[in-house]
Amino acid sequence: MPRQKPFLPQCVPDDVGQDGVSWEPTWAEKEFDRYQRAQIIYERDWIAAEHQKLAAIALEVGNDRRKAAIAEHFAKQEQWWAEQQKQNDDIAQAMVEYQRALDAPRLKVIWDRVNKAGAEIKRDAMRLEREELKRRGVYRGR
Repeated sequence: MPRQKPFLPQCVPDDVGQDGVSWEPTWAEKEFDRYQRAQIIYERDWIAAEHQKLAAIALEVGNDRRKAAIAEHFAKQEQWWAEQQKQNDDIAQAMVEYQRALDAPRLKVIWDRVNKAGAEIKRDAMRLEREELKRRGVYRGR
């Protein structure tokens, strides 16, 4: 048996289908859809802005970590150089001491020669001065 269309009275609005259900959205439904679309756009833009802020923060944190790592590296490097300088100074001091120990006998001989020459020069100067004073008649011998 063929299906009969339901009877719709004349007072039913035109947007109501033959099945008796209104498929057209009401004004409130249209406003709610517009509000949801606007909210989705707003949230999309807000999320994009927040992502940009987070990216900037992550970049700053990354820069800070990189700067901290570089500073730590240079501090370690400076500490290593200070240790090397201290070792070099200690080695140089030890070498000076060893060289003094090696040169001591030769320096003693040289200083003895210098002192002997100084004594001879002093004696010679005194002798020349005494002769000059005798020549002038100022010096009276002992």
